[in-house]
Amino acid sequence: MVVSYRRFFTVLLASGFASLSLRAQAAPSAPTRGRAAAADTSRAVIRREALERVSQLLGAADTASAVDALKRAAAASPEDARLWHDYGRLLSVWSKPYWRRMLMPAGIPQRFIAADSALARAMRLAPDSATYALHYGEHLFNSNQLNFANAMRVQSKVVERAEASSDTLTLAQSRDALGLFYWRRYETVAHRRYSIMNLRPVPTTLLMRAALNRDLFDKATRAYEPPLGEALYIEAASNFRRARELNIDDELAFRHEAMLLAERARWDEMAAIAGARSKVRPAQAWPWFALGIAEHRRGRTAAASVALDSAYARLSAPERERLSSLSRLLPPGRKKFFDTLDTLGKQQFEKLYFDLANPTLLAEGNLVRNEFRARVAFAELMWTNEQMKVRGVDSDRGEAVVRWGPPDNVWSSGPGGVLWLYRSTGFLIGFQMPPTYGTAFVSQSDRSDVFEPEAQLRPVRWDNLPLFRRGIDSLPVQVARFRHGVDSLDIAVFAGIRAGALRSGLPTDTSVLKTGVFAVNALGDVQKRITDAVRTGERDTLALTARAWRTTVPASVSYLRVEALETDALRVARAIRDLTGFPTAGFGISDLLIGTGITAPANADAARWTDYRIAPITGNALRVGRPVDLLWEVYAPTAREGNVQYRVSISVQRVERTGLVGV
Repeated sequence: MVVSYRRFFTVLLASGFASLSLRAQAAPSAPTRGRAAAADTSRAVIRREALERVSQLLGAADTASAVDALKRAAAASPEDARLWHDYGRLLSVWSKPYWRRMLMPAGIPQRFIAADSALARAMRLAPDSATYALHYGEHLFNSNQLNFANAMRVQSKVVERAEASSDTLTLAQSRDALGLFYWRRYETVAHRRYSIMNLRPVPTTLLMRAALNRDLFDKATRAYEPPLGEALYIEAASNFRRARELNIDDELAFRHEAMLLAERARWDEMAAIAGARSKVRPAQAWPWFALGIAEHRRGRTAAASVALDSAYARLSAPERERLSSLSRLLPPGRKKFFDTLDTLGKQQFEKLYFDLANPTLLAEGNLVRNEFRARVAFAELMWTNEQMKVRGVDSDRGEAVVRWGPPDNVWSSGPGGVLWLYRSTGFLIGFQMPPTYGTAFVSQSDRSDVFEPEAQLRPVRWDNLPLFRRGIDSLPVQVARFRHGVDSLDIAVFAGIRAGALRSGLPTDTSVLKTGVFAVNALGDVQKRITDAVRTGERDTLALTARAWRTTVPASVSYLRVEALETDALRVARAIRDLTGFPTAGFGISDLLIGTGITAPANADAARWTDYRIAPITGNALRVGRPVDLLWEVYAPTAREGNVQYRVSISVQRVERTGLVGV
């Protein structure tokens, strides 16, 4: 079999694939025509019976028997190109999963060589079939660099022939395949850096040491200018774009072009082609995914939420659950717990998780949930390999980017490896990436020593989001609860907002400050919200701007979120206050409201706390020698001998703290 494989391979290269062109032949004589017709009939019978049998065996998941049936049929009809093609195609698909991580169990190399021989023979028997040539190129695609170069030559000839014909679908498929060849070659040289001392690829050990020092890496290495592989990137882009334009119904070519744009963060272009595609083919999911990624990365939260919601709505239920599963963010030890929950339990758990993780409810949409969905879609877009049957989000790079976001530095020190650095933690991940395979994986030792411990220690990070990267400021808040009814509470909220701190560094004189109070129940549902906005030019970072809210909320509210968001600088200050355990019936006392001036109305008796004018204390408003006023309500005291009395005892205690804030 090896001899045949080499012979067909040599014939293919020597001919330069000239056999793809049509050739005129003399008409056979009458006896020859008769023999040819009989042979055609015999081949047709063998083929039909073989393909029916193979279909049954594949339906029963008996691939080995299906391969054997095709092999025997091809041997019985050695001039039937269809049988040789189907035999080689099935062998190729059967063997490729083992190449995913360069795993080559006994028998797999022989299976791959047999597939190569069969596909090459089908091409020789049917030299004008672009489909056979396309499948042969796909087979060679992920084998090794030598075969990869040959596959590119084969595919280029297919494109040339398709361009000369009127078969736009074959041309689109061929252009997409050729673009993918260029892309795989680009991946092997992308992000390559060199040492500024000797201009040679930097040794991996030096890179690992440099990665632990934020400055050393930038000082010791340089990126190539222009970047290596620029011509390959341009060729891939040209072919993907042509394939997308030729066949608007094929999502694959669109995904490949979006992948190429996403790799270099070309979000404006990605949003443009995705937005146009979603209008003409609104039922397709991936234009909406690509649009959601681009809009999210451009900071358009509301538009990203709409696009991502639209994308998930177009998936089947199993696919939607596969992509959106919260287990991708949980520590390894918590995944089993999540998997034991029923569908409703998982939905409630996910909702509570993202509601609590959301840095602010003042922004349009949930920033953290959008980030998670954008990461998942990005991983699926970038590292899905149809030939290898690898789903991008389930790959090692996919798991890393979903958990920790895009790395701060990506570089290759040579063929076969790529390194990711997360600067904020000094976390370095090394991936093995066989050239042209389109896959990358963490070695078993690195997984157990580095990857899994990091997933346990820091299962997820969101610091690539501007709000998290700039930090979430604290907010001095005073909250007091008063009874309103059996199933509701009156809430008084006073906050001191440091507008100058939130505006720090802005070039403008004024900016918009959004503020709000959100009453949330145990399931994470917002039961009541009060929002407003103020335009501020405050520069003093220590000055407090007092804000006050009074509202009624359901007694089922678990906690209160008080927030302030600077919309230009994207900085947020936040406080969360527990509201559980307040009695709504029987004897009780309200929360204590502390102020520097609480004044009763002059001309009327005060019946409720709302009748008083209140100057609350927020932040560091308490000063030595300054009077303090207290306000509270008492409910349903027990009557004794016709009188209702109660005694109040107030204690003021010194709270010892260290540093300048000690009181």
